[in-house]
Amino acid sequence: MPFIHQNIKHEGKVGACWRYPDRIGDYRNQTLEEIWNSEQTRELRRAVLNNERPTGCRSCWDFEDSGVASTRQTCNETYSGSQYNLNFEEIVQNVTNDYAMPYQPRSIEIRFDNTCNLRCRHCSPTYSSQWEVLAFKDPEVKEFFVKHGAGRLEKKHISLPEQSFEQFKSAIPYLREVLVAGGEPLQQKRHWEMIEAMSNHAHNITLSYNSNLVALGIGFYNVLDHWPRFKKIILRVSVDGDDKIFSYFRTNGDITKVVDNVQKLHALTNIEMSLTTTVSIYNISRLVDIVKFVNAAGGLFHTSIVQYPRAINPKVLPKEIKQTITQEWTAFKQTLDTDASLWAHSQWINTKLVNQQKKRIIRYGDYAVNYMNAEDYSSDLTETRSFIEFMDKQNNTDFADVYPELASLVV
Repeated sequence: MPFIHQNIKHEGKVGACWRYPDRIGDYRNQTLEEIWNSEQTRELRRAVLNNERPTGCRSCWDFEDSGVASTRQTCNETYSGSQYNLNFEEIVQNVTNDYAMPYQPRSIEIRFDNTCNLRCRHCSPTYSSQWEVLAFKDPEVKEFFVKHGAGRLEKKHISLPEQSFEQFKSAIPYLREVLVAGGEPLQQKRHWEMIEAMSNHAHNITLSYNSNLVALGIGFYNVLDHWPRFKKIILRVSVDGDDKIFSYFRTNGDITKVVDNVQKLHALTNIEMSLTTTVSIYNISRLVDIVKFVNAAGGLFHTSIVQYPRAINPKVLPKEIKQTITQEWTAFKQTLDTDASLWAHSQWINTKLVNQQKKRIIRYGDYAVNYMNAEDYSSDLTETRSFIEFMDKQNNTDFADVYPELASLVV
């Protein structure tokens, strides 16, 4: 990733990929091209080429040491595959003796803003304007997020500067992929300005999104009018619970609207759409229910993991709860070939798609369960209880009512 990708985050932060927690540059006082060959970027390239374990890549080492596929491994497979067909040996031939490269990124992830219509329990003021407003008004909210490693640096609304956006546009001719995250990107005006700026190169570019899909656009902008022009759309719709827990986890969310929009997008011929569960203590006990819900919506199943804040990392759960979750998951996998009700949506008329979905359910479900079981973080349960209580206070909700199977966490 340090050789093909630039990750433009919030508050000046530029990283090496979406899992990279450290800075390799700051767009508030550097151009994107300068960051591409900053001292930190060049040192990262050097370490990678020498098979070292850079500390900034600790998220991937955590996954790999837990026996599950990491972002590093997945990206190496994805970008060398038929969709992008990037030859790593050819790419590194452009690396100079001091590990610099021409500013010709093939992939950029960009965050224009933190504007969002939801206030999710695993999120923070950095990535949600809904949390941002509360943090500006309430010192208790601000201190909570600082404690859990999600404190704000700036005392104003987050937005990508105009000069950085112009620098991004200079890279468009070289791009094969643009990943857009937020906040909620479909609610952000600059996202739509980007779509228009890429119009002459759309046929070469895959757009990849993380979206809550509560709406398909803003004003007169609608994805159904613009996405068909692009080479491919990869859409990960955040579905972190079924209809019983979705609105608890994703405050202000409406699962009915999300499912309705998923059905509209099934009509696009260039879209690869997955319904992604970001796995934490708030949903891993409902993993089977979520898979059933995703199948009923006709979406491909996918998971990601909440590693931080550690208080809601699924590894924190007590051993007996982990055992119950594991047993339920193992038993459910045996029903994929026998339970016809799982495959009622019209998407599953396609046998090839059904087989793909079965593989994804096993792969990504096992990924979450195996990660949960890899280590014991239960010594942190006091922090978990504090986290749950804070979120319930902010939302006037009761964790034990929603998750009776996890009530022991708050007793």
